[in-house]
Amino acid sequence: MSAGQDSSLRVFSTVTDLLNRSLGHASFNRKLSKKHRVSEDPVRMPPIVDFTTDTTKDREWDNIACVHRDLAVSTTWSFGLGKMGELKLLHKRFSEDVTLKKMTSATCLTLTSCGNFVLIGYSSGHVDRFNIQSGLHRGSYDHGDKPAHKHPVRGVATDGLNQQTVTADSRGIVKFWTFKSGQLLQKLILVGDVNCLRLNRDSGLMAVAMEDFSLRVVDIDTRTVVRQFRGHQGVITDMALSSDSRWLVSVSMDGTGRVWDLPSGHCVDWVSFDSPPISVDLSPNGDMMATSHVGDLGIYLWVNKTLYEHTTLSPVTKEAQPVRLSLPANLSLEKDSSDAEEAMMTEDVDIEFVSPEQISEELITLANLPSSRWKNLLNLDVIKAKNKPKAPPKKPKAAPFFLPTLPGLETKFDLSGLKPEDEELGAIFASLRGKCGFR
Repeated sequence: MSAGQDSSLRVFSTVTDLLNRSLGHASFNRKLSKKHRVSEDPVRMPPIVDFTTDTTKDREWDNIACVHRDLAVSTTWSFGLGKMGELKLLHKRFSEDVTLKKMTSATCLTLTSCGNFVLIGYSSGHVDRFNIQSGLHRGSYDHGDKPAHKHPVRGVATDGLNQQTVTADSRGIVKFWTFKSGQLLQKLILVGDVNCLRLNRDSGLMAVAMEDFSLRVVDIDTRTVVRQFRGHQGVITDMALSSDSRWLVSVSMDGTGRVWDLPSGHCVDWVSFDSPPISVDLSPNGDMMATSHVGDLGIYLWVNKTLYEHTTLSPVTKEAQPVRLSLPANLSLEKDSSDAEEAMMTEDVDIEFVSPEQISEELITLANLPSSRWKNLLNLDVIKAKNKPKAPPKKPKAAPFFLPTLPGLETKFDLSGLKPEDEELGAIFASLRGKCGFR
């Protein structure tokens, strides 16, 4: 799922393009926006700067929430319906105070693992909790009349059991709250300003990107910093933790991406892109990585090479240079007629097959074909013997399409002239005789 500068949400499938879909554009008034073109829509909302989603309640109510640039209002979306929801989340304090509303914007948000609540952080330091089903305000994290933070909130997260809420502001102050009551549990001060944070709910590890180009890993159970990484030479734009919390992937405006090994505390991979990446995410099974870059409209997919070849996860030395990676090209499905004709001509040409170098005289080196093409080569004789029919198929003798009837008020068929030869058909006639008027 991705958001664009045109305030739209789109879903892309990594399997087939047939599953790609658009959820539409964000609008202040959906009925009015339908009367105008997308480029001329006067009620279209500003671009989406952050969004959160959860699949627990995707078929029951809205399961996507978004914050927009320079807006205090947050919108909800439905993945099942494929459109923008009817709710617009906003606390009454902003609607009552017009000046505060103009000076405040939603900066970050998160959706709980149960799919019932969405937590939103604001530039004014407030943190509110809403019910995403009804849109009602269900609580705030504050100190009486004062907001949760004195500075803009840069990140908000909740654990997997809805027991703890974590918030962080731009000045490096991380606060831990009870989820339901909003009671302050502990405050952690990080040296430096916070840019963003990402939490893995299964492991309880939270990655925090700092304005000084460093990374901090915080354990929310012990509420302490357990890892610190340095290496980027630009602003860290996004991070992603693997599902097992083994790796931390970070991208920066210096045009590079780094893979950090959390158990050892070292950088194990360092790559450079053609354009600076602005976002990154990992698939749940860790086999693919998705990135988006400055000036590009597409989302680029990268494959985890450790799944296909032996890779040593040795620490990257200071003298090492990043591996240059070119962005994947967009292959067109349409081909010129000349290319099609050339392909048809080359299909009929028999190309001499060159056997690869054999490992030894007793072993056979297989080609790079799917396993279904070579896995049963040694058992072909057994497969042919099992699939060989025991006897040639026989055509069963069927009854005539029109059966003779007997005179009378009731419909009865005359089967006296039929002499079925096979036992199966004879048994059928014997069972039907007397039940359905057969004689």
